[in-house]
Amino acid sequence: MPHIETTGSVACAPALAPAVVAGGLAIGDAILSLDPIRGDGVGFAARGALLAQAVIAAEAGPGALRHYSARLATVFVQHVEITISHYRSSFNAPLWAAEIAAMEVARAKAAACIRGHTFSFSLDGKDLHPGAGVSWNDPAGRSHRAPA
Repeated sequence: MPHIETTGSVACAPALAPAVVAGGLAIGDAILSLDPIRGDGVGFAARGALLAQAVIAAEAGPGALRHYSARLATVFVQHVEITISHYRSSFNAPLWAAEIAAMEVARAKAAACIRGHTFSFSLDGKDLHPGAGVSWNDPAGRSHRAPA
């Protein structure tokens, strides 16, 4: 087995930030950083941007914003679980122990944010549709309710 010498470490564990900030939506790297070795970043960026534009276009209020935050947190938790498994299975897993520990903390925090959340919207192409019976107020104050 080759000898691997390290002179220090740079934290690069995935991290999750708030998706809704100061009345707006954060997108892409402003929300989360993904593990660079996994190669999931471009796909996440495209899906996240599509969801963000659908939430904005739907004008579905706080429920859609909660959906956006929870959906991104769910994707983050899934990414981190796969990444932890990937690092633990590597031949030099002890080298990654600090990153794995940081990822476990990040996963636990994100999972706590979405525990018990029920997704009440669905993305269909570029459109966000509320589930049956969901109600919301648009920015103009008009009340809406999806058919039951």
